[in-house]
Amino acid sequence: MRTEEIKKQFLDDVMTHEIVDWHEKGIIRHLKCENAVEQTTVHSFEITTWPRHLAISGDMGCFVFSRPQSEDMFKFFRGSNLHDLKYIREKLIAHERAGYKEFCEKTLDESLLELASEKGKSIESIREMFSGCGTEEEVCREYFENFDDNEAIPCCTKYTYRYLWCIHAIIWAIEQWDIMNIERGIGEHD
Repeated sequence: MRTEEIKKQFLDDVMTHEIVDWHEKGIIRHLKCENAVEQTTVHSFEITTWPRHLAISGDMGCFVFSRPQSEDMFKFFRGSNLHDLKYIREKLIAHERAGYKEFCEKTLDESLLELASEKGKSIESIREMFSGCGTEEEVCREYFENFDDNEAIPCCTKYTYRYLWCIHAIIWAIEQWDIMNIERGIGEHD
């Protein structure tokens, strides 16, 4: 699933969600988002911020982000460009046990095509070389057994569905928070 497909699924999942509880003391915030119509906690999540940190936890996982230059992480995520997921990932300091990335054969195959071209080898010989790999560690081990450099280690992972879902949840919740504050006459917190 691509980012836009996950966003569409996310929006379907939270179609009847609202911020049902919140606490705020400056940039220290706690938002609870859940299905307000059916009053269920399916796909519910909470966002907590404190100086230079933002945590999301709930049905889809738990991730903590930090950026030393951003006292208020809402500002950081308001300006986030989902096309630069690598930059957002660099701010991830803790994640759920399942992680934020997973092995992906399609990604590996695309990387192997590039590797074959860079190394001047046939794609068949490169695919054969990596045919038994099923984890990132196995790909790295195979690469180092066959090549002298560490310049073109094939990428073989993609961001997990749950991680991307949570990124969308953070951005959505901040948008909802801003709308809620405008309706309350407070305006956007900048």
